[in-house]
Amino acid sequence: GGDDQRLASGPLLRDLIAPVVERSGVLLQQGFSATDLLVRAVNILHGACKSADFYTYDTIFDLVAPVLAALPAALEACREHNDVTAAVVQLYVVVGEAHVSYLSAPQMSFFNRCSLQLLQTFARVEGTSGSPSGAAPKILVESNLEFLREHVLALLQLLLHLARKDQADFSSEGTEGQEAMDVGDVVLYGLSLIQPLISPEALGYPALAREYFAFLSWLIETYPHKVSMMQQAMLDPIVSCLLHGMCQAAETEVARKSVEALDALATHTFNSTPPPGGVSVLDQ
Repeated sequence: GGDDQRLASGPLLRDLIAPVVERSGVLLQQGFSATDLLVRAVNILHGACKSADFYTYDTIFDLVAPVLAALPAALEACREHNDVTAAVVQLYVVVGEAHVSYLSAPQMSFFNRCSLQLLQTFARVEGTSGSPSGAAPKILVESNLEFLREHVLALLQLLLHLARKDQADFSSEGTEGQEAMDVGDVVLYGLSLIQPLISPEALGYPALAREYFAFLSWLIETYPHKVSMMQQAMLDPIVSCLLHGMCQAAETEVARKSVEALDALATHTFNSTPPPGGVSVLDQ
């Protein structure tokens, strides 16, 4: 049966993955001097997570968890090594894609915390490393367009994978006795962390604009009540980007998604009253 297959695969997976996890831990403790070896180890874990199935996802996730917890620090320590950033972000994305729907409540809570730590570190590092003076975000510097397209879009994918837990939860362990995890709050907070990097100027690049506005439209239509209750400092940049997409977008699809998102917000606002401290989109 399934339980027998899971039990049989466990020792084999540990023999294959545990040495890589251990080696990754050693590399992370050595001050990130051997970045090529670290990238290689992370890519091996990426392949292991991507190959997970119904019988192995649980064991693989638990084996990789210590590395997930430690990797955000690598973004800061290896900020000049784009290959490290790519490997770390893609590992998180593949865990989100392959594992989220099957994670138990404690596992999901752990992965949410790790993902938010990743987003916080990414936003802090990349938000001030664009110029020698640190005056402009790295993401707006012309030479970093490839960085913009690859990594920020990957983080938007990660947020989408986290949000999928609300729609497709196949975990076998119930949530009784567990503190309820609000997926919408996690995703909106995650968006607020990287939102400062996605300014109207950055949205002049079509690849980012298409993906971002599709994500934002879906998010607002799915969680209009949560978006409408965001604090003004968090909501203002989102509304600014939506207005930019509606009025200045070069592509019809971007303008359409912006209108759909604003319509979802306006419709919800007409039908509800924001709580104290919240802000209505109609006030913008």
